[in-house]
Amino acid sequence: MKPFSRLLLVSLSFSPALPAADLPIPAQIAFNRDVRPILSENCFFCHGFDPKKREGDLRLDLRESAVAAKAIVPGKAGESELIARINTHDATDLMPPKKSHKALSPREKEVLKRWVEQGAPYQNHWSFEAPTRPGLPALRAQSWVRNAVDAFVLSGLENKHLQPAPEADRRTLARRLALDLTGLPPSPEEVDAFVHDPAPAAYENLVQRLLNSPHWGEHRGRYWLDAARYGDTHGIHHDAYREIWPYRDWVISAFNKNMRFDAFSVEQIAGDLIPNPTREQLIATGFHRCNITTAEGGTIAEENLAMYANDRVSTTSWVWLGLTANCAACHDHKFDPITQKDFYAMAAYFRNTTQGAMDGNIKDTKPILYIPEPKEEKRFTQLPEEIKAATANLANRRKEGKTEATAWSENIAPESFGVRSPGKEPEELAQLDNTAPFSLGAWLTSSKTAKDGSLASRVETTKGDGTQGWELFVQAKKIGFRVFSKEPKAEISVLSKRAVLTPDKQQHLLATYDGKGGFRLYVDGKETEADTKGAYPKGRIPLEGPLTLGRRGTQNPLEDLEIKDLKTFSRALGKNDALSLKEEPALLKVLALTPQARSAKQKLDLEDFYFRSVDAAAMELALTLPRPG
Repeated sequence: MKPFSRLLLVSLSFSPALPAADLPIPAQIAFNRDVRPILSENCFFCHGFDPKKREGDLRLDLRESAVAAKAIVPGKAGESELIARINTHDATDLMPPKKSHKALSPREKEVLKRWVEQGAPYQNHWSFEAPTRPGLPALRAQSWVRNAVDAFVLSGLENKHLQPAPEADRRTLARRLALDLTGLPPSPEEVDAFVHDPAPAAYENLVQRLLNSPHWGEHRGRYWLDAARYGDTHGIHHDAYREIWPYRDWVISAFNKNMRFDAFSVEQIAGDLIPNPTREQLIATGFHRCNITTAEGGTIAEENLAMYANDRVSTTSWVWLGLTANCAACHDHKFDPITQKDFYAMAAYFRNTTQGAMDGNIKDTKPILYIPEPKEEKRFTQLPEEIKAATANLANRRKEGKTEATAWSENIAPESFGVRSPGKEPEELAQLDNTAPFSLGAWLTSSKTAKDGSLASRVETTKGDGTQGWELFVQAKKIGFRVFSKEPKAEISVLSKRAVLTPDKQQHLLATYDGKGGFRLYVDGKETEADTKGAYPKGRIPLEGPLTLGRRGTQNPLEDLEIKDLKTFSRALGKNDALSLKEEPALLKVLALTPQARSAKQKLDLEDFYFRSVDAAAMELALTLPRPG
């Protein structure tokens, strides 16, 4: 194993450093290192990329322009107008002009002179220059050097009149190494093991152990995640939680596996475009899902999408190209070699996504990728085939039962139509049991002035003992359901994550309980994301109080809303039932028509209802459809 650089072994002993103006001038002038900073600071504002600011039609950022104007005569500093202008004593001709409040130092003037004498070679922006291996610098203290890196370190120290300090003791080295390679201090055991390790390669072995630590990837990965603007929230407006930690873990894993940088780059920029991408390659594209997103009302969708694309162009350019491309969003870049056309050509690439303009203030804004827990991996891989088979079985049942569905739709009486429980309905949810499933649904029409409160409830109040019961309620245009007991004192509540009620619109609400602690909320036949708090009360909750609508017991009656068709069920209704309940009023009107008067679509709607809510075989098959989420 080659010895590691002494860069990790030394601290610096400082003697007074030379001012920048007095630093020695390199024998070979490099444009990007030595010349471009001088021209950028003092000349490009008037003689650079921006045509609106350009003076004398002279561009010093382009060699051909500078040479054609005789500002630079390669190899002949005495004939170059640039050199003459920066050295003249004539205030009229002096560059940069006095009004710019800029002035070149004697060292900067000499750098430009030597550069012209060496032929005035230009270089592309540094990020477009292929790196080349330089020769080793000449040194005064060659004996200190152990490897090539040391030579450059020492050269830099000698140029600034600095001397290396003596080699640090082993305890100090162990601490420095651990902090630098893992971001964490070493354990006392690790320090002692290194201090007492007699092996000649003890230092190298400690380095290797630290590189093999998972903390190496965590430490190095955090720098990359900063560049990728990683965050666990959306970054603006409600700043809702963003479940993108699998991308964070991918980055850490990539560092720990010492992944090739070309694959590391391709998979993050376009992992989804790789033929038959793996799940890990899809996760890698999280780089471009770390952008700030919004769901703020009043924002313009097209503007949001443009901002998202702008962010992706800018971030990709910073990270991979070393360019501040964001300036070119408004105009051709004044310093970096990128035009406004370049910027929007790249933006067009990033507009080919399926991400919407609004994030919905939810953690899983589509498109999303489902990732199972390790223990569920096998089951997760089996689901696609199971779903395919269950879907096929359900389709076969619908085909086989078509005649039965037609006969049912032509003979069903309106009073017998609707979603029902398989047995006797509970007596207005008189008794609640934490192991018994139930569902509660109703139609609601609210107004803009409707207040928060109970839509329906059954609450028993006893003086001194508190209350117990249940209620379906409204809170900030969200819907919720809660069950509470007085002995033992306990409560469970579920509330939709977003506002779901629309004023002056009739909407169907449904709350279900599966008998195992799980609640679901549906609005107009579709499940809505909800938060659950608390735990279901133990045992049964006997209730003697009356069922009330528009209030909780005798308190605070609600106004400016209409509740009707409240139904209870002794089972946990599913998504098919929720949809059927929502469609019941419209289908009742269809049943009022003769079979001959019904349109093809109306007949199909009745058939769908039959297989969702009447045909026992189809309903049983629907329950076998796995839920991949």
